[in-house]
Amino acid sequence: MKSDELRRWIANRFHHQRHIPVKDALILAEFDGPALRRACAGSRTTAGCGTARAASSAGCGPARPPA
Repeated sequence: MKSDELRRWIANRFHHQRHIPVKDALILAEFDGPALRRACAGSRTTAGCGTARAASSAGCGPARPPA
């Protein structure tokens, strides 16, 4: 991998990681009641609220730079 490709990948990954909390907040804001929002915000997996965590990570790309 060339250094300019790696720099672009790093910048893209940083941008994505920085905006995950914003995406989570937008998803949680759509829920009807505060109890459901609290249950979802406290969960680390999709088991707590079904789609909030899964939606926040959808389309995030690879977890490491391509080889």
